[in-house]
Amino acid sequence: MSTSRIEKRLSALQEKLTQESLDGIVISQPENRYYLSGFSGNSGLLLISRDRAAIFVDGRYWEQVSEESPQLELIRQNRTEAYATQLARVIPMLGRVVGFEANHITVAQQQDWLQAITGIDWQPTRDFVEALRIAKDADEIEKIQTAAHITDEAVQSALETMHPGLIESTLSWQLERWMREHGADEMAFQVSVASGANSAKPHAHGSARPLQPGDPVWIDLGAKKAHYCSDMTRAFTFGEPLMRYYQKVWEIVLQAQKKALAAIQPGIPAAEIDRIARDWIAQAGFGDAFNHALGHGVGLAIHEAPLISPRSTAVLQPGMVITIEPGIYLPGWGGIRIEDLLVVRENGSEVLSHAEKRLQWT
Repeated sequence: MSTSRIEKRLSALQEKLTQESLDGIVISQPENRYYLSGFSGNSGLLLISRDRAAIFVDGRYWEQVSEESPQLELIRQNRTEAYATQLARVIPMLGRVVGFEANHITVAQQQDWLQAITGIDWQPTRDFVEALRIAKDADEIEKIQTAAHITDEAVQSALETMHPGLIESTLSWQLERWMREHGADEMAFQVSVASGANSAKPHAHGSARPLQPGDPVWIDLGAKKAHYCSDMTRAFTFGEPLMRYYQKVWEIVLQAQKKALAAIQPGIPAAEIDRIARDWIAQAGFGDAFNHALGHGVGLAIHEAPLISPRSTAVLQPGMVITIEPGIYLPGWGGIRIEDLLVVRENGSEVLSHAEKRLQWT
């Protein structure tokens, strides 16, 4: 990650510290740590004050930090000395009023810090860095587009090779293997394939059930490339015969998504986008069967702000990358979810998911 990008992000955070009357903050959440430093290791703390930025890591990462985060001061953790003792020595460099990430630190960790580090007024923060991450810059969007393209191609490849008797979990593995062999660094989340009655479970994972002709099927998958995620779901009936009832429900879900996508623009509340899709499904008689949020933000994490739900207080703005994924789930019969990834633009939105939406796959 470029030095200028890191410096810009740190400057924005330090300005926010002043606005929130904090002398400093301890960053422990992995995606936030990477966003502010470029450090991709899986351990360590960022110690950010209004005029200082340091990273506290043990000897496993000293060389990695020098390569990935040369603009940050390296504070070397000594693994032969008690962790709490070292923290008690370095945390006061931030000042007296110090924030910590309440959404990431456990109660046990907080208690350890309070006992080990005296003279600090600890202040819990929520979404402090996440608020800076919510609108993506051009470089971030390009990385998400790359991940989305891998996802598109994986779905297209899998759909062309499906056959009766193929096990759900086998198809999940085929999708993961394809993405890894074609550029994905890792999966954004566990690939999910659900068929038949299993597809009525919004968070079903691939089971030992074989695909059968006439099955409702959905595939939910995402790739991760250069630390950024993609997310997409495609639903269809597999093989013959096509159920007329399935066609009716599939069209309701598709139209709900189209209406929500058409309404997206900067300045519109996220809750309003959810309402548009939810009302359409409710008017069709399936309101109780749409049992999750319409969408969520995607970036360094697969689920991040903004949430697109009835309870959301977010207002859409350019640079936000979100999913729109209405669904209908009918226990004992099956479920349908159609999900696309998109970026909010100045004059509307740009859809990043391009895999075919086909009612039936034979």
